[in-house]
Amino acid sequence: NAHIDREHKLENDCSKLDKVFLDFHTLQNCDAAVISESGFGQLGVWNRLEPSKNLAMFNKKQKLIVFNDTSELFIF
Repeated sequence: NAHIDREHKLENDCSKLDKVFLDFHTLQNCDAAVISESGFGQLGVWNRLEPSKNLAMFNKKQKLIVFNDTSELFIF
């Protein structure tokens, strides 16, 4: 996965938007997820049927955190 603003090989904004849809769809439908602290990754897994199932995240200090409950991940 890469940041769409840094995807130079994608020809145009429509291609970048297609990539966003594909990435989000993949996050929503995966059985296991390892994400970063980005809001995009968090929103993608939050839309899974079981958001906290098989979920881990790398924090800014590169430490892997495994979640058992999504309330730990989504602090408002």
